[in-house]
Amino acid sequence: IITAVTSSGANDFQGNFFVTYQDTDWISQNIFSKRRGEDKPQLDRLQYGGTVSGPIIEDRVHFLLSYERKDETRSNSVFLNQTQYTPLFDDQLGTFEQPFEQDLFFGKLSWQINDRQIVDLSATYRTEADIRDFGGQNAASRANQINNDTRSVVLRHQYQGDRFLNVF
Repeated sequence: IITAVTSSGANDFQGNFFVTYQDTDWISQNIFSKRRGEDKPQLDRLQYGGTVSGPIIEDRVHFLLSYERKDETRSNSVFLNQTQYTPLFDDQLGTFEQPFEQDLFFGKLSWQINDRQIVDLSATYRTEADIRDFGGQNAASRANQINNDTRSVVLRHQYQGDRFLNVF
């Protein structure tokens, strides 16, 4: 179970940016591909994004926008356990790219109606492209390309009573 809580905008304009990078040279080769005499599989990761938030109407209506991008250049090795058949499948053996891309957009409007009530409207859009399900004994020509688009909109009303909290 994953529970995510997002922040809301504030009365000051704010923003941030992040970037994370991992190069293939920063990881070690697994012992099995090394024993088979294969090159180290590629694994490069680049992830970056940022947020911006602020007031629309001070103390009442605020916004928050965020964007995140993830690029992975991965590879997977295809090999045969029965090496006597290698010449028959030579063009399907070796290391092949297995890329992954993801974009994630998020937006939120928050309206503080009064000291007891708030209304939030948030929207998310995520798109992914992934090549998977090959490697080992499974040829790259048998890989699956998984494209995923997810959209969601959430409207939430919260009322704080004297002795209760109602979230709708």
